[in-house]
Amino acid sequence: MKPQTETQIETQKEGFKVTMPIQKAVEFPLLRDDIRGALAEFYEWYNWRYAMPVEVELGEDYVAIYVSYDITHELEACEKACIEDAKKEELGEEYTEEDIAGGCFVACHEDVITDTNEVFSNVWIKLWQILEKRKFRYDWEMSWEHHVKYLRVLIKF
Repeated sequence: MKPQTETQIETQKEGFKVTMPIQKAVEFPLLRDDIRGALAEFYEWYNWRYAMPVEVELGEDYVAIYVSYDITHELEACEKACIEDAKKEELGEEYTEEDIAGGCFVACHEDVITDTNEVFSNVWIKLWQILEKRKFRYDWEMSWEHHVKYLRVLIKF
């Protein structure tokens, strides 16, 4: 018998893992009924409010829910519109193009980040209420990774 390599040992520790969109997870037969019910309730509330992707990962002893949103395109569109508006208002006579672009950059970042944080807070509050109602044990993390806001909830079996 050959000795196991570190890679083989790590793979064995990871075990079973499947990732899918939430709409498929609510019907996935390998999920417990109570978890499918929680996912279905959350998806029913979430689906008509938001378009951010929600992924569900099923492992051997956990279910993870990931909500994420990349604000890059929204920031670029905001900055472009802001600069165009400034040019229409002839602010170029008072300010340099660099000043206008810098001001638009700051204003758009503040607006888009504030709006995104508010949306994620609403999403987390609703998901938290559903998990608490069912008395699930879970860990969660909500943060930014460059221009991507994410919420990760890990339900433990």
